[in-house]
Amino acid sequence: AGPPGRFRSATGPQPAPGRRWRDIGSRPRRRGGRREQDVTVLITEAEIALADPCALAARLVEHLVEHGVTFETRDGSTVADLGKGTGTMTVRPGTLTVRVEAADDGDLEMVRSVMASHIVEFAPEPIAIRWSGFSGDGALFSNFRELRLVSAADVTPLLRRLTFAGADLARFASADDLHVRLYLPPPGLAVPEWPRLGADGRTLWPPDERRPALRYYTIRRVDPERGLVEIDFVRHVDG
Repeated sequence: AGPPGRFRSATGPQPAPGRRWRDIGSRPRRRGGRREQDVTVLITEAEIALADPCALAARLVEHLVEHGVTFETRDGSTVADLGKGTGTMTVRPGTLTVRVEAADDGDLEMVRSVMASHIVEFAPEPIAIRWSGFSGDGALFSNFRELRLVSAADVTPLLRRLTFAGADLARFASADDLHVRLYLPPPGLAVPEWPRLGADGRTLWPPDERRPALRYYTIRRVDPERGLVEIDFVRHVDG
């Protein structure tokens, strides 16, 4: 019937009680030159000491542009549109200030992880990143849900539909959150281990021998009241 499946989505839920992000209020957003209804955004910032912050920022922009990320300049700062949120870089003598904004906890965590991982990758020297409102305690991501496989059915000879059960699935019923990442633990692992929030904002992965395989899929149907998710899998002839 296939292996057990557990996943977290690429986007996150609304802020849960007790979360540590700072809600600093609302700011207007614009689309097509017209002001949209004010929306609340979550913000976290880090000031990173660097010998040459301008060089690092330029290298990061060049890399992200190669991967289709768009940028704009606002009040002397460089702003990256990362889909579910924005990453803003401001260069000052000896310091690179990074500001991440998103609509909810899960998106904020994901965008912050993207920014932090690239900054560490391109920094020419060891650096320390400490984000405001974040203790880096190794918690699971806000948009993570652990599921268990409960049934499987062949829709066609080459299409199998798997049904998973789990809790707190209402947010996945949105058409905006149908694309998910499935994390499949290695065979024979008694207790699965999952990606977690690293102290510097990057994703903290389990050791290779316990690291789950990552796959991307689209949800077919969600039944939040029953706690069920259906995902279709194509069965390739070559296995």
